[in-house]
Amino acid sequence: MGLDIGYGYVKTAWTEGSGESHVHIMPSGAALASLLPADASGGRNLCGGVEVLVEGEVWVAGANPGEFQASVRQLHADYAATNEYLALAYAAIIKSGQQVVDELVTGLPMSHYLDPERRARLVKRLTGKHPVRGGRTVTVERVSVVPQPMGAVFLVLGSAGSGRMDRELVSRIAGQATCTLSIDPGFYSTDYVVVKNRGIRDRSAGTSTVAISAVLDETGKRIAARYQGVRVSRERLELALRDGTKDLLVGKFTIPFREILADAAAELGRRLSVEILESIRGEEAVDVVLLSGGGSALFDEQLRGAFPNALVHVVESPQLANARGFLARARAAAGVS
Repeated sequence: MGLDIGYGYVKTAWTEGSGESHVHIMPSGAALASLLPADASGGRNLCGGVEVLVEGEVWVAGANPGEFQASVRQLHADYAATNEYLALAYAAIIKSGQQVVDELVTGLPMSHYLDPERRARLVKRLTGKHPVRGGRTVTVERVSVVPQPMGAVFLVLGSAGSGRMDRELVSRIAGQATCTLSIDPGFYSTDYVVVKNRGIRDRSAGTSTVAISAVLDETGKRIAARYQGVRVSRERLELALRDGTKDLLVGKFTIPFREILADAAAELGRRLSVEILESIRGEEAVDVVLLSGGGSALFDEQLRGAFPNALVHVVESPQLANARGFLARARAAAGVS
């Protein structure tokens, strides 16, 4: 199983034996069940989420973050140590229908992955037998933690010989002399790493906070500046981005959301490009740039401009790329072809 628990979405990919792979995506909202709105019968509306047990308390995970009342969204460096993270992991495994997970691969942001203690804590937290709800348990036999932006690399390399991906791209990334830069813009952060001869160049890797949430915050500031101080929450802007909304109706205003979002993304994309170029300036020329992650479309143009001589490839279904790449890694570790 490949498990990608992001700040915006949770993406899961899994197989049973050598069978076909399955994928699932759900929002990253998680909180105590008591914080959900009541329904007409007096119970709780799960808002599309899943009930799970975390430290003996009933949580709901997999709902839109904005559905929870008085809940503070966890957007910080210790996300993987929170109950929210564990609730989302449980919900993802429940959604897969698996009772036992033989091999689970998940990722950490590049800056966190480089801390061996963080990796060890996450492995310990996810490994073993977990009571997830109402007498149901799931068992995770083995856990591996990898750098978040390596998901796209594993996905490409895992497709060698399958015909699922451009052969030239696969052969170039697998080549010993090729310098590949993998960039993964997510909700809270953008992670990047240089890979050469299948080795991680950790001195040319990092994590930037220029990501989807930063674009949404900048969009909100620009809306307030142009429309008499009107405030639109990050959650509402996130929902508009997710739904493909062109114009936002806020009070008496019709706000050209997509136009303002694009301008904000262009400015921040240029800043992100400079950060990455500064970080990898000790490397030779980049041959291939792999773009994955839910924010890849926001920064695509600016990142292509930063690497005009590289082969730039946006992985198919970029939001699911890490989960699918982590699954490829898990299958290889389990000896499944």
